[in-house]
Amino acid sequence: ASQSFPIGTIKILNNRVGEGDWAAMKKFLRKLSEKYPSVYGIGTGGNINKLYKLFGNAKDHSITRKAIKEAFEKLSSYTYTDRVVKLGLKPDRADVIIPATQIFLAIMKWTEMEKMYVPKIGLSDGLIHELYEEIYTKKITEIYYDE
Repeated sequence: ASQSFPIGTIKILNNRVGEGDWAAMKKFLRKLSEKYPSVYGIGTGGNINKLYKLFGNAKDHSITRKAIKEAFEKLSSYTYTDRVVKLGLKPDRADVIIPATQIFLAIMKWTEMEKMYVPKIGLSDGLIHELYEEIYTKKITEIYYDE
């Protein structure tokens, strides 16, 4: 199942996400987690990768909801400048990391997800790998079985 919601880091920063948007996402995720009681998350992208790098568990490539909550509290206690200078965040990451953390926490809470896996491969990398495998397998099949 999938659904898109008008909730994003820039919209949050600009106060353009309404309570109805959050409620719709919560309703969707709660309904989904009723159908699938054990939910595992896979996070890709710059924000979750940075959170994982700063607060995650390198042994199993994961970050817990507890760690993300602690990250939110720590990041929120810093000014924008401190997030850049003291934590070494890039300027374009330092402003969006806090609302991104809010989104991750909401998703994890509403699905009762305790841990999110953060592979070193990105979503687009994974899609390219999958397409390559599909094309490669098809070509091998054509070479050996289409005679």
